[in-house]
Amino acid sequence: MRAKEKEEQEIKKTAPSVSELEADVAYFDARLSLLGRPTTCYQKAQEVVYRMLEGILIQNLIKKRGAVLSKAGNKMSKQADE
Repeated sequence: MRAKEKEEQEIKKTAPSVSELEADVAYFDARLSLLGRPTTCYQKAQEVVYRMLEGILIQNLIKKRGAVLSKAGNKMSKQADE
């Protein structure tokens, strides 16, 4: 049981923060802007991958923000109860 708890703690330590996810989304947005209209097969592949990665990062960001907001809401409701 302790090994599982330790593993979960390690995962939490390595999970990206909200600000790190936001920075990654901004990076891929900038890469897409610089790419412009892809003309070669390589550029088209880049666009597809960048859009996929950006979408995954946005989904993770939404989940992470939701978790942060729910934690904040729980703290606020506990303080109101006291």
